[in-house]
Formats: sequence, C-alpha cells, structure tokens
Amino acid sequence: MMSADPNALAAPRPSRTRRIAIGLITAALIGLAFFGLMPALADYDEVWRAIQGISAGAVAALVGVGVGSLLLGPLPTMAVIPNLRFGQALYSRMVATTAANTIPGGGAVGVGLTYVMLGRWGHTAAEIGASVVLTGVWNNLARMLLPAGALLAAALTGVEMASLAEGTLIGVVGLVMTAAAIVIVLRSSLKSRVLRPIDRLIAWVRRIMRKPVHPAESPSERFLMVIGDAVGTRWVRLMLATLAYHLSLYACLEVSLRVVGVTTADVHWAEVLAAFALIRLISTIPLTPGSLGVTEVGLTGLLTVGLDAEQSALVAAGVLVFRFITYAVPTVAGAIAAIGWSRSKAK
Repeated sequence: MMSADPNALAAPRPSRTRRIAIGLITAALIGLAFFGLMPALADYDEVWRAIQGISAGAVAALVGVGVGSLLLGPLPTMAVIPNLRFGQALYSRMVATTAANTIPGGGAVGVGLTYVMLGRWGHTAAEIGASVVLTGVWNNLARMLLPAGALLAAALTGVEMASLAEGTLIGVVGLVMTAAAIVIVLRSSLKSRVLRPIDRLIAWVRRIMRKPVHPAESPSERFLMVIGDAVGTRWVRLMLATLAYHLSLYACLEVSLRVVGVTTADVHWAEVLAAFALIRLISTIPLTPGSLGVTEVGLTGLLTVGLDAEQSALVAAGVLVFRFITYAVPTVAGAIAAIGWSRSKAK
C-alpha cells in the first residue's frame, strides 16, 4: 500500500549549486560545438552564403517536410491513448519538446507538463503514464533499429560508411538488452520496486490536479493494464507511427542537404541515412538539451569525410538548415503554445 505522507511522495529537487554546474557544463559543451568544432569542419562565411542561396521553391519544400514531421510527432502518443484528440496531442507535445530542447534535464520537465496538460483534458494518470513510458521505449527501439536499416541500405547501394557496422551492433545489442530488461523486471520481484516510483509520481500529479489518490488505490496496477492493452492491441500502430516520425526527420535532413546544393555525387542518400541513424543512436544519451551541438557536429563530421572545403561548407549549411526546421522552429512554436496554455489556464 502506498504511503499517504506527502513528504514521502515529494520528489527530491537537485541543489541550486548542482543546477548551476549542470547549466555551465551544458553551455560549455554547446559553445565548444559551435565555436570550436564546427568552424574546424566548415567555414561559417561559406556556410552562410550557401544558406542565402536557397530558392523560394526550396523554402516551400523545407516547409512541407518540416510541417509533415511536426504533424507526425503526436501519432505515437495517440496510438497509446486512442481517445486522445490530435490537437491536444500536438499541443502537449510542442510544449514538452520546448522544455526538453531548452533546459538541462528538460525531459523530466516535459513529462510533468504532459501529465498536467493531458490531465486537465480529462485523461487519467495511468493513460498518460503509459503513453510516456511506451512512446519513450518505442522511440529508443526505433533509434536502435535505424543503424540496421542503414546498414542494409548501404549494402544494397555499395556505399561504405565508417562506424556503421559498430553502430548497428550497438543498436542490436541495446535492443536485445532493453527487451530482456523489460521482461525480467515485469516478471520478477523487481516489479514492485519499479512500480513504486510510478505510484509516487502519479500521486504527485494528482495532488497538483487536486485529485488526490486514495491510500487503498494502486495507480500502478491501472498503469500496467493500460500498457498491456496498448501493447497487446496497438503495438503495430505504435511502431509504425514511431518509425514514420523518425523517417520524416531523415527526409528533413535529405531535403535540407539537397536544397543547399549537396548532390548525390557528393553525399549519397544511403550515407545520409547512415549518418542520421548513428547520430540518432548517439543522441539517446542526452548530453545537451535536444542534443544541441552534438547533432550538428556529429552529422557534419560524418558527412564531410573526404570532401573539400567547398563541399564541406554545403554539407554544414544543410545540417544547420535541418536543425533549424526540426529544432529551432518546433522549440519556438512550443514556447508560443506554452504561453497560450498559461494564459488560458489563468482565465
């Protein structure tokens, strides 16, 4: 039975000194990426000239793939919560994404915002918790599968990519270990230890929503029932929605590179897919908010191997355009959505 003591349920907050230290380290990593490593890979003046040369038709293509990716993002959550409206899923995802992209450890803040927003729209804590867990697990599974798909594409096209085989091995091993860990935890005595923090988190959210949990209730049991229903009846829909979102991000990268003048003779589409897959796998570890700096340097470094300075500048321009439409634009849109949410809540 869960403790009813509010102090026992409150999550410990990191100290101010620790938060400042994490912020300074994060800022240093981002600064190193953009002012130390990126200039070593490509000349910023050349990069800017390439970006300025993007045509109006190319801008329309970028808007198309960017909006498409943004609209695909909420579908995995809707696969877990079938009665969730698309507008609500999109709105909450945009706000949560902004938190994850701008604050060190912002993923946890994003989860809290998701709980509060969806809860106020009438969804249960068990449904929201299950969606957070399942979309997170499926998202990481897709990241682990991408290198295998890229390796197959490289084999079919005859393209060689450094570290792709190693990345595929890491992904497959990670996939197996994740699946094994889930099975072991849910079928062993560790199950209660894993579910206890979930009970505490749900109780904390319910207090915020002024709907306290009765001591005799077990939110984690309802949470498991929702997970069992989603995995048992909608796992294919969840996987397809997750893969569609990741592939839409790849499409954004591919279009971004081509509109600035990177040809398939310079960088083959299979090489782009391989670099994208490896960086998506690496970004599973949140070194910076939204992998800012890590993604830019990683993609540029992988895709400029063997290219001259002019071609490298085009690649860097394409990568920065890609990050503008998949990182900067959603972050700003989410901030606007968050302001709108806070104002509506104050009325």
